[in-house]
Amino acid sequence: MAEQTALREVILSAFPGIEPAQADEMIASGRVNAYPDGVTLCHEGSQESVFYIILSGQVQVTKQFNGSEERLLKRLGPGGFFGEMAIVHNAPRAANVTTTVPTTVLEIYKDSFTGLLENSKSVSLAIIREVSRLIQSPQELQS
Repeated sequence: MAEQTALREVILSAFPGIEPAQADEMIASGRVNAYPDGVTLCHEGSQESVFYIILSGQVQVTKQFNGSEERLLKRLGPGGFFGEMAIVHNAPRAANVTTTVPTTVLEIYKDSFTGLLENSKSVSLAIIREVSRLIQSPQELQS
């Protein structure tokens, strides 16, 4: 029960405006996985179908430039999320996302994620708001 409450708190802080019951629905739709340092969760250019919410730990987002130079775009910690755009647009991943420390994530697969978006207007709006906020005011690299 304490683990469920902690998961709910991370999701509620990541997506302001959703209700605790909707956070619980997101949790029930996904699977919690733990990864060691150095695991690439998303591969740039790959067609993948998972939406990730970071519960603990940290990832770095990198992108290849000029065919060989890999640049750090940002770091994400608890409450950070990624993978939504590739799922919504049915497009390849735009960047690599790799754990930098042991990291625990909630993974929601495409069918469940699109079901959440279709069945819950407030979850859809919360995700859209957060994505828009991140696009409009890019954060400095987090350490």
